[in-house]
Amino acid sequence: MQTFSKEIPFLACHGINYLLISGTAFRYKFDDERVTKEDNKRALEEQYGGEEELPQANPGFNNTPFKFTKYSNAYMLVYIRESDKDKIICNVDEKDIAAHLRVARDEDLKGQIGKAIYFDLVDHDKVRSFRVQKQTSFNLFKEEVAKEFNVPVQFQRYWLWAKRQNHTYRPNRPLTPIEEAQSVGQLREVSNKVHNAELKLFLEVEMGMDSRPIAPPEKTKDDILLFFKLYDPEKEELRYVGSLFVKCTGKPLEILTRLNEMAGYDPEEDIALYEVGLY
Repeated sequence: MQTFSKEIPFLACHGINYLLISGTAFRYKFDDERVTKEDNKRALEEQYGGEEELPQANPGFNNTPFKFTKYSNAYMLVYIRESDKDKIICNVDEKDIAAHLRVARDEDLKGQIGKAIYFDLVDHDKVRSFRVQKQTSFNLFKEEVAKEFNVPVQFQRYWLWAKRQNHTYRPNRPLTPIEEAQSVGQLREVSNKVHNAELKLFLEVEMGMDSRPIAPPEKTKDDILLFFKLYDPEKEELRYVGSLFVKCTGKPLEILTRLNEMAGYDPEEDIALYEVGLY
């Protein structure tokens, strides 16, 4: 007969969870990736909705008290089997904590630009998210991506995103072979250096004539990756038409034919180019 421990109840709420450890005067509060300690009184009182009145900032003045509604409501109580208690209530090492990776692709850019009031290339909250152990090698993670997106490992090239001064993100540089030989956790540390709280990646995939993935073009230090949006003034429509490698010393005239092809225009069509700057 299975027995369950009544000493380790777990309160689950909408978005916020509390875990009580037997013999302590506090609970662990799990709010997405943020884990803090809360006293039992506060944890319990926040589970049943109602209103809370904040203390006045300037006592003595005739200020109307500020009240706000609490929306957290406990709806589930979980007990742990006695036989599993040692497996669940145990020390957690750094290697046991999963890492979150968000992988954006051209499909995400096409699906968003012109269809949402969002001025960046992509909304990272809407792209495919992966949860893997930090010690997992990045090369092993690429195999998981290959299964998910049907893109063979040898045809994948990943870029780190960088936050710009106008608070938008752009793919900054591709991962090096040395970096791809590291673990996901180590790569996340590299990502944090370019102001990413989590590991955000752009997956570059080059498509061949038969619409199948092929090896990405060789990139030199003089090549930069540009992303192009097309605005049609007659239709008042904005859409994403693709990306292109260009020489940093090159001139727009040199890629005019290619841009017209991407836009579906005649090769000699006159077009105006603008750089997306501050909003």
